[in-house]
Parts: sequence; C-alpha cells; structure tokens
Amino acid sequence: MLSIAVGRLCGLILGEGNTLADAEVRGLARRMPRDVRRDLVLLHAVYADGLGAAERTGRLRRSLRLPRPRRDYVTLALTAVGWIPAALVLWAGGFLGDVQPNPDFEPFLRWVIFALGVLWILPAVKWSAWDRLVARRIGRRLRRQIRISDRTDNSYGEALRVLARGDWSAGRLPLTDTDEPRYEMLARLTRVVRALGYVGVMVLVDRIDEPTLVSGDPGRMKSVIWPMLNNKFLQQEGFALKMLLPIELRYELFRESSAFFQEARLDKQNLVERLSWTGSTLYDLCEARLNACREDGAEPMSLLALFETDVVGKDLVDALDQMHQPRDAFKFLYQCIAEHCSNVTIEEEQWRVPRLVLEIVRKQQSERVQALYRGIRPG
Repeated sequence: MLSIAVGRLCGLILGEGNTLADAEVRGLARRMPRDVRRDLVLLHAVYADGLGAAERTGRLRRSLRLPRPRRDYVTLALTAVGWIPAALVLWAGGFLGDVQPNPDFEPFLRWVIFALGVLWILPAVKWSAWDRLVARRIGRRLRRQIRISDRTDNSYGEALRVLARGDWSAGRLPLTDTDEPRYEMLARLTRVVRALGYVGVMVLVDRIDEPTLVSGDPGRMKSVIWPMLNNKFLQQEGFALKMLLPIELRYELFRESSAFFQEARLDKQNLVERLSWTGSTLYDLCEARLNACREDGAEPMSLLALFETDVVGKDLVDALDQMHQPRDAFKFLYQCIAEHCSNVTIEEEQWRVPRLVLEIVRKQQSERVQALYRGIRPG
C-alpha cells in the first residue's frame, strides 16, 4: 500500500508525468510544513521501488527545497578547511620556506602536524567510508523487512544518506518485525496527503485470488488478508480499507475462533457476508451492458428483445434475482443464447430465445449458484 501510494505521489512531485497537474502538486508540496516534507522524503527513501530510487530520493529532497542534513555541511566544511591548521603549524615550525626548523621542537611539531592531518582526514573518511558502511548495514535490514521491493542493500543505503541521521533509528524505520514503525509510516502518509488537500487514504483490495502465487488457494489468500483484519489497523484515522473478497474466504472466516473475532472486531467493520443484487438491478445492469456493446448511434435495445414474446419482464427479473451477482447474471444470459443457438439452424430463423430454454437455463444456473454459496463447487 505504502509503496504504490508513495511511488505515484512522488512521481507527480518529480514531474515524471510532465503535466499541469504535476506542477500544481509540486507547488502544494513545496508549501507543506517542513516536518511533513521530511516525512515524504523518508517515505520515498524507504518505499520507492525500481532502479534509481536512491537518486530520485535526492531529487525529491531538492524539489521540496529541503536542505542537506547538517552533518553533511559540517563534514564538507571540515574537509575543505581542515588542512589549514596543519599548514599553519608546518609554516610556523619552519618546515616551509627558507626558515630552518628548531631541532629541539622538530619531533614535537611533527607529531602535532601528524595529529592535525589525521583530524583533517577523519571527516572525509567518515563521510566516504564509515557513514556509507553504516547506511548499507541499515539498508540490509530494511531490504529484509520490505519484501515487496527488488531494491538492493546499496540502494537503500544511498537513499538513507539523503536523510538526517536521526531518521536512521529503529523507531522511525521498519527494521524489525514490530508493527509500530509501519503504523507510523501510514500516519506519515496520511499527514502528507492531507497537506496536499486530500481528506485521507482509501485502499481497495480486489482480485486477491488471481495472482499466480495465490492461484485461488484459500490458505494463501488468508495469509494475505488475515493480518489486515486487525481492529487497530482498520480503525486508523483518515484511512479506509475496502476489501472485495472471494466467497471461499467467507467459509474460512466462520471457522475461526472467538479470539480471532474479538481481535478483529468485525462487528465494527461494516462486514457484508455476501454481496447480492436484486433482479431489477441486474436487469438494468444487463440492459445497460447490452446497449453499451451496440454500435454508436444505434437505437436503444431492450433486454426482452432477446426473448420470445411469451417471456415477460417479470419472468426475466425473477430469473436474474436467483443469480444474485452481475457475473452470474451475465453467465445466465450467455448460457441462454448459447443453448438456443445450439438447438436451432439458420433456416429455422428463430432469432429469439424461447421460454422453455429460459426455464431450463434458469434451473441449471440457480443450482450452480446455490452450490457455490454452499461451498460444494467452484464458481
């Protein structure tokens, strides 16, 4: 959820779509409070995906007009002017120019120059080696926790170097299996979208049975959905989750223990056990789809025009009422047409579905739907 939302939002701010909407969002983002802009850069550093994620994190920081971390300025300043004390001691001790060094102070001065040289080199070594090593180590922990990303340890490490050192802590990054940092990341995303003028975040979950790694297996679907059936997760302020789940999970849900229901508190989540449409609604829906498939400019066509004159609207509405859902209503109508076409020839010129075929198909399809709801056959 975070990866998809952050990727699209930051893509608008970075102008990857190159539209007027991008410029508008970029202007709003630059006017956000500074802590909210920092939250957005942190979200991008952690949840951006694809090649160049670390480089885009730096571009996002510059686009939001956030300064570099303070430690970078200190390190660069020490690297730039740190040689001056050593040079002054070198000059004062007579190691430069025509002045001869004092033999009594020469060993001491050499150690002073050496110490000052080390103090000059240390910031550069810390910046180029030590900080990079620490960031990469934290990046490795991030990669292990954020398993949906294909980024490398180095990608996470370079993105972290764009952030302030205080953002590297386990309290702000999801470095362990605990949920609190992830809830805080969702809260940051909510603050960002509200600053951009949105009311909140809405997530729609559908087709959970279709990915190849799931392939309709109820156990694997449970592994994805059940962690989200948590009252704390579902009751977040400014966050809405709507899940359209396969009926197989309904059977799995009712097999759970009372402890599961107490934790999920589904009585507060507007749970609808089974989505059903009335026959009248399905009739209007099927008729709308029928007319949508016709050529532009064609006269509207009634659904009853597919059937013989002895079939009235109530017959068709009653049949569709037994289908309950649009997909089953479409299957019912398709089966009526297929059954009729398979039993007549062109010479007979019977272009409409008779009542007998309607009744036969209605019985077959209603039995299939009822068996599906009882869980004794697939859809």
